[in-house]
Amino acid sequence: MATHPLRRLEVRRFGPLSEADLEFSGGINAVVGDNDAGKSQLLRLLYACTAVASSKSARPRDVSTRASQRTAIASKLVGVFKPDFLGRLVTRARRRSRAEVLLAFEGIDEPVAFDFASNARSEVQVKAFPKTGLDETPVFLPSHELLAIVPGLAALYDGYDVSFDETWRDTAELLARPAIKGDRAIKGDPGAGVENIMAPIQKLLGGSIEDGGDGRFVLKRDDGVNYEGPLVSEGLRKLGMISVLVANGTLRGQGYLFWDEPEANLNPASIGVLALALAGLASRGTQVFLATHSLFLLRELQMLDEAGDADIRFIGMGRGDSDEVSVQDVDDINDLDVITALEAEIEQSVRYLRG
Repeated sequence: MATHPLRRLEVRRFGPLSEADLEFSGGINAVVGDNDAGKSQLLRLLYACTAVASSKSARPRDVSTRASQRTAIASKLVGVFKPDFLGRLVTRARRRSRAEVLLAFEGIDEPVAFDFASNARSEVQVKAFPKTGLDETPVFLPSHELLAIVPGLAALYDGYDVSFDETWRDTAELLARPAIKGDRAIKGDPGAGVENIMAPIQKLLGGSIEDGGDGRFVLKRDDGVNYEGPLVSEGLRKLGMISVLVANGTLRGQGYLFWDEPEANLNPASIGVLALALAGLASRGTQVFLATHSLFLLRELQMLDEAGDADIRFIGMGRGDSDEVSVQDVDDINDLDVITALEAEIEQSVRYLRG
């Protein structure tokens, strides 16, 4: 597992989460639930906190003083969520209130803990912050693939007021890193063998995704034919992002992967390959968080868990009659109270078989 995996989150009045206390697996954490329940916001919150605490993030920030910590946390939250102002991230209420967040890491002396008011423009109060920074890289992959638009994306984000959020900018920075040179199967390297884990993806691609020499990615097929990134299907480009991040060392036996709807634009056969790749990354030291609506992916992960090939924790999110979001974390998917996507897909299967 990661050297310092995320272990516990306590959150109050943040976005749709009025109250949640979660414990995480050092392997794979799968978030499932209704639309508008806050799955993506949960992943973004975890990513933002981890990125601020990591000295190996895409664009590390100065966090040496309390003042710089306050600035870094507020700036990252605004960049990742893109609210009109910071206080808009507080759960909506009739009266003024405060969001409270605490994220603890294994083996780190202090958690990332802060709060801010609903009228805050860009100010947070830092309650605690790690004295020893994380030395592994957090990666956030949006539901949209980014390989085809990496060239120029960073300059566009830095120079203009754009609609996409900071996770795109961060991920473009990581994807643009050059591949590790030479023999990567170094003795004692915790990531040794990751290339073998990526073999199913390479087989599905029919080759490998590489830098074409001008910052643009190309698919170099085993039959000698090359395809420019935009000519490759979006689903394959999504899987290609993982192979690129492994090749350049970002997800090589380390780090944190936050992936929003990884199954989007993938067929069931490709989703099976995705599940194997995620389990392989987790087994080599990457802590994985994903948000999904796919029953197929959840079943694949559950079977890997039952076979002992992955350590998986399931997080369910759903809205009750009061419209409040309830959150639970379990080790068995069958223990989740709210799995709307699963129930709907099972119900459809029953209707189809009945004719």
